[in-house]
Amino acid sequence: MASLWTWLAAFALLYQLRRFINIFIALRTMKGLPTRYVLFSPVCIAGAIIPISTRWYPRLIEAWHKRDTRYAEFKSEAFCMIPLVYGPPSVHMAAPEVTKTILSDMMAWPKPDIAVTLNELGDNVLTARGDEWRVHRRTVTPAFSTETHIDVWEVTRSLYYQMLETEEWRSGDHHFFKNIADFTTRLALLVIAACGFNMRLEWNEEGSSDGLTSPIDRAVVTVSSTIVQRLNFAWVYKLPFESLRKVDCAWSDLHLWLTREVRTKKAELNNIMKLSGGDKSQYERNVFGQLISASIENKDFSDPDVVGNLFIFFFAGHETTAWTLANTMALLALNPGEQEELYNNIHSVIGDREPAHTDYNDLAPVLWAFYEALRLYPTVHLMLRMPAEDTVVSDPHFVASGKDIVIPKGTITVVDLIGMSRHPRLFPDAEAFKPSRWSSASEASKTAWDYFFGFSTGPRVCVGKRFATFEAVCFLTLILRDWKIDVKLNAGETKEAWKERVMQPDLLATMRMVGDVPLLFTRRSAKA
Repeated sequence: MASLWTWLAAFALLYQLRRFINIFIALRTMKGLPTRYVLFSPVCIAGAIIPISTRWYPRLIEAWHKRDTRYAEFKSEAFCMIPLVYGPPSVHMAAPEVTKTILSDMMAWPKPDIAVTLNELGDNVLTARGDEWRVHRRTVTPAFSTETHIDVWEVTRSLYYQMLETEEWRSGDHHFFKNIADFTTRLALLVIAACGFNMRLEWNEEGSSDGLTSPIDRAVVTVSSTIVQRLNFAWVYKLPFESLRKVDCAWSDLHLWLTREVRTKKAELNNIMKLSGGDKSQYERNVFGQLISASIENKDFSDPDVVGNLFIFFFAGHETTAWTLANTMALLALNPGEQEELYNNIHSVIGDREPAHTDYNDLAPVLWAFYEALRLYPTVHLMLRMPAEDTVVSDPHFVASGKDIVIPKGTITVVDLIGMSRHPRLFPDAEAFKPSRWSSASEASKTAWDYFFGFSTGPRVCVGKRFATFEAVCFLTLILRDWKIDVKLNAGETKEAWKERVMQPDLLATMRMVGDVPLLFTRRSAKA
């Protein structure tokens, strides 16, 4: 009788034989596409969390570390990565024209299963596909109205002044903050809570903790910072260790709170409709109310769907905006000339009065700075798609030979937004922070706008884009009007060295800095 080890060896042999056959088929089909062999795919969970990165085990972070050479070594805008031990073959690309085609046709290029893991609390507009996605999109889009965007501006302005009243900001005209992201995270969380959920918390006010192990706002921050690990290794957080249990409790708290709120708000709306003869217009003035209303009217949009979308808005609505705001301020601190030019523009638009939402278009240079930070540090650093059928890619820039390339049905296709945002055809002097490249006066601006995918493009363009940009323009206008931002250099350190030391990202569900982002703030009315 064969031993266990014999059976295991036979299984391993058959597994590898099958892999090599699949690799051979993939290589033959994608003939002409540059190929790179690795041991493990960076697109599996190990590629995101194992804390090493080598030539044969690249991890996701390689897209950042080799951002200047990854495609240049192949003289190509795409290459195929073949894992020899584990993971699917994948095509990685920083090809603007091909990417625009892919993102514009979600039926021909749907999301693969690996890209729809953010649905543990319910299906949502980010993870849904096909007809189900259309239901979510039609339901969610009306919630992001002009009225909502005006509310975002007013709430952001109010929270800014509440922030200034805190002990950290109130005492004096010169402040050093160890991590400015602590403030932008709080801001973004409170804005989405107020404008999305009508949960209007003061800056120092904690959210509800009724029946929860911690206040809900604290739970949201914990969930956002552990999302990849928790979704893939939920069992680990059941182990009897206090730090792990706190994370698991935060997830349970968020799910409980969202489910309870949906049930309560739904009962409230039903009562309102009975009393008003079916009129619910006053209730639909925020994202939460719109989704609740839709769940009553549309049997295809269930309570779990409401919960799933609210979860995504909490996560995506504050994590990405918070870090891009922090990165924008850091880059302006590193580029004082750009900062002063922006300050002068702000002063010319608003003078001594308060900025209003009607100033949004006139404050376009503030938006350019935000976009430039998002380009250099794309919080959504990759997008995954796969062809629904064998697909011929015809683009002269895609590979060095200019020949057509066939991508087989079901092949994981990685749109690399780090590589794309530094593409020399799109962004000359790509490593430089140049907000003016987004100005209509710039010759390159039309190309930059056409092929910038920081908020995606096509039918799946980010539904909260204007929500985020209204918040960003308002907050940055206020803080740059009132404060000069600088970096604090170590002895003998240059600004470039500071940037290399501090602005080092980690790539998980989103891009965020590995450590703190320390900045100096000096009140502009203060004497030097």
